[in-house]
Amino acid sequence: MPCTCGPSRAISPPLFAPPGNWGPPAAPPPSPAAAARALEHSGQRLPFMAPDALLARRPEADLLLVDEAAAIPSAMLLTLARRYCCLFASTEHGYEGTGLGFQLKFQPALARLSPGWRKYHLSEPARWSPRDPLEPLVFRLLALDADPVTPPAGGELRIHRLEPRQLIEDESLLRQLFGLLTLAHYQTRPSDLRQLLDAPGLELVLARLGGIPVAAALLVREGELDPALGQAIWEGRRRPRGHLLPQSLAFHGGFREACRLSYRRIMRIVVHPRCQQQGIGSRLLDWLKRQGGADFLGTSFGASPELLRFWRRNGFQPVRIGLGVDAVSGLHAAMMLWPQSPAARALLPAWLGQFGADLRHHRQGLLRALPDACWRELDLPLPAVSPGQDEPRVRDFAFAHRDLPADQPALVRFLRRTPLPATLPAHQLALLEALLAPGANPAEVARRLGLKGQKDAIQQLRQVVQQLLPPPATDC
Repeated sequence: MPCTCGPSRAISPPLFAPPGNWGPPAAPPPSPAAAARALEHSGQRLPFMAPDALLARRPEADLLLVDEAAAIPSAMLLTLARRYCCLFASTEHGYEGTGLGFQLKFQPALARLSPGWRKYHLSEPARWSPRDPLEPLVFRLLALDADPVTPPAGGELRIHRLEPRQLIEDESLLRQLFGLLTLAHYQTRPSDLRQLLDAPGLELVLARLGGIPVAAALLVREGELDPALGQAIWEGRRRPRGHLLPQSLAFHGGFREACRLSYRRIMRIVVHPRCQQQGIGSRLLDWLKRQGGADFLGTSFGASPELLRFWRRNGFQPVRIGLGVDAVSGLHAAMMLWPQSPAARALLPAWLGQFGADLRHHRQGLLRALPDACWRELDLPLPAVSPGQDEPRVRDFAFAHRDLPADQPALVRFLRRTPLPATLPAHQLALLEALLAPGANPAEVARRLGLKGQKDAIQQLRQVVQQLLPPPATDC
């Protein structure tokens, strides 16, 4: 019996080609809507499963249909191909595809795994006439057909900044660069082209080999937030748009100083597939490190062993691992930093010690499924956290809106140092033990203890912790 899987975004009838995606995907959670077109034409009702669920449950199937396969990491696709007879459907050109990434990365791996694989290519458009004058115009305006130029065999590597004005004045360079950037990110959108040309705080760095663009980095400036806004983010009362690193590090990472510091976040870094494994990506990062201009150079990506190894090899330190997984990739998010200023270098050891302590708690809980290869690449820092680091997290969990999963390690450490009142009711003690166990599920705890739901359980936990703390200071 066939089954289907795929990410959530339905597209036009796809090009039937072996897919691949060698970078962290950016796709919404899977849903049956992704496979709606295939399901419409099937003679029977086919079950749909998300890729991570499919790998975990391993159901029996005669044929596996994978739609929008470019949104799924190639390692996961290859695992599926080893277990099932597969039909991979994806777009090789345009915003839904990753162009040369399909041809140069996934197809050779698939050929080694299954030498007899076959490729079918849909050359005539399914949604419009080949003679339609509007579609070519739209493709050009939105750079849907942008492709990187094949790099030369040799030449001098030159790295420099690009201004948006230079791209506006040179359409050929714009198309080459945008084609290169789409290789590193699945589901590039028309708004990404607009952002490239006019977004404030955006920094673009290009590496050319023999004058041809072969690598690029796209960065955005974040941080240095107003102190009142930073405090509201820390407490869980505000979540403004943008500023991914400082917001996540403050609220989820538990680093109170994060919002006041400045960051240059590497949104994308890409090397042409024909130029990979030659050290060009590392040389590009070395160039960025020398430029300064912020407290931290940082990045956020799906935590695969290969990517963790790349960033660690280039001196970046992990400071956060997301406790949930991406519904498509099955990967935890990783955040890594490289200190550029004296203030950052002075602060980073304390952050690493706290991160190491938190991670050891979560390793038995919400991160227990993180692969051993990722743990080896993380090379955990020694846990070193002081009561002064934990107490603000505990207080603002109790009296504000901080996050239970993120602050669970700090709460556990605080309670180890704090004698519980002899008068603490048994039901509150049971709530403490249940919700602070590694990997605790608040909804399940609420059901087991007869509470209204997870919100009620967490609110009651806040009230218990409040009893163990003096009330917050108030102005007279």
